[in-house]
Amino acid sequence: MAFYPCAIANCIYDALIQENSCYACRKRFCFHHLSHPLHECSVGEGRGTPGLIHTLAEEYEPETSQILECLSTDMIKNEVESLRPGHLVENVELTNTWRDLASNYLQGQSNFHIKINFKDGISWFMRIRRRISRNYTDEPMRMNMESEVATMNALHDVGVAVPSAFRKPSNSKIHPKLIYSYVSEIPGGPWQPFYTSIGRVHPLPDMSVNHVRSLAKWFIEMQKATFDKIGSLHHNSQTSEVEVGPAIGRYPYQSTVPYYNGPFRCSADYWLDLIDSRLRLIRERRYCRHSAEIWLYLGLLEIREIVEGCEEMRSTGPFYIKHDDDQWDHIRADESTGEVTGVIDWEWSYTTSKAEAFNSPAGYVPDLFWNGSNEGYSPREIVLIEAYASYDRPDLADCVKNGRKYHRLVDTLRWMQFLPLHINSMRRAFLGLPDDHPGLPEDEEKCIEVLKEKYKDVEGLKYLLAHPFDLSNASQQVKAIRPKKKSMGPKTQAKKVTEKAEEGPFGENGD
Repeated sequence: MAFYPCAIANCIYDALIQENSCYACRKRFCFHHLSHPLHECSVGEGRGTPGLIHTLAEEYEPETSQILECLSTDMIKNEVESLRPGHLVENVELTNTWRDLASNYLQGQSNFHIKINFKDGISWFMRIRRRISRNYTDEPMRMNMESEVATMNALHDVGVAVPSAFRKPSNSKIHPKLIYSYVSEIPGGPWQPFYTSIGRVHPLPDMSVNHVRSLAKWFIEMQKATFDKIGSLHHNSQTSEVEVGPAIGRYPYQSTVPYYNGPFRCSADYWLDLIDSRLRLIRERRYCRHSAEIWLYLGLLEIREIVEGCEEMRSTGPFYIKHDDDQWDHIRADESTGEVTGVIDWEWSYTTSKAEAFNSPAGYVPDLFWNGSNEGYSPREIVLIEAYASYDRPDLADCVKNGRKYHRLVDTLRWMQFLPLHINSMRRAFLGLPDDHPGLPEDEEKCIEVLKEKYKDVEGLKYLLAHPFDLSNASQQVKAIRPKKKSMGPKTQAKKVTEKAEEGPFGENGD
């Protein structure tokens, strides 16, 4: 959900949800202005300069400098020692410059990490949310962080190898704009042999076999945490017990309270609610650029029909936790043995059916998956299936054998880059059809025409077709809004730079 207003002054619409900021000017635009002449740097459909590479400062500033201004070693030290009584901090690896924070090997796309070392050899991380990767405001971001902590707490409490996690203390002295938690360090690192195609195409060497078998044991332990609804975990405000609440996905469903929907009684209800939310946003011209809206709308209607017809997704529990970004690199392992030491990064996780939760990780799918094939398993998946069988868990082996439908569903709805290949592959996966079973025309234009006819009575589609994008009054808007500008002299430029530098870490009033 985009919480940013359109960059055009006085425009009443929000920036599009699916569109990132323009590559050239770094601004966000609404449906009407993305490829409008008022967006002066637009190329093609407002995408800015293709291939433009931004500097480190453009990618990270001023956020990194602002974060450092809000922190001190003593602040962090006092806070973590209160969370771990009786244990003293040896040092906090807090850098002095924004560049060091931005380029630190510990940083990811969505979070900054500051390492804290205790005198007994234990290490924690202060995990701070990055704002550039989230087009929304503080409250849904806090809900997201709270859910991640609750998820790790629930798994840790039943003995699953995940980080210990701690919420920001209610009496914290650290600036309220920083949204963060503390997590313990998991030893080991990503299983490096899986960085290549080993295990997706070629048979696994013995050490990697041991790694996958260890992961099977980890999943078996995870089954101890069960829930009665589908959604994301949070702490009950009265009892502090972990319970299921709204599904806190990658984007809020709306820009006002309660931000997210749920919890849900079954997997089908969860996915249909997500699909219906996107259909509504496309119809309201709030989701995507005009050139994509018809195809995305039609694709979502097809996926809706597929999900609605899946009886397996009507199961009403019990439900289990699903990692929302289960690539190979979030699975930590001992580099000398391959043994799994834990799984990290539980942001966006949710509870779901057994069939989806114990499917093979997304990082285990075979290379042919990306060409539309549902047939066969990767060597990684084969070892996982065999491991479950050897541990007398044929039920979990069946989750891997029959789980391709969930890979298709999650991947397609996450990236929203529909092609006939994606829709056909998903339908075949859900219906158990072979790869060569005929589907929609592979030509996109022909496919669109077929789907237009199929869904011609859907009101949302009828509206979009009857109200195409119109730029006929664009030139008049430009003349009215943008009279010829005077150039800014060097003294004025210097004054503006000075004024900006004198602002506080989050503006003049810290908001």
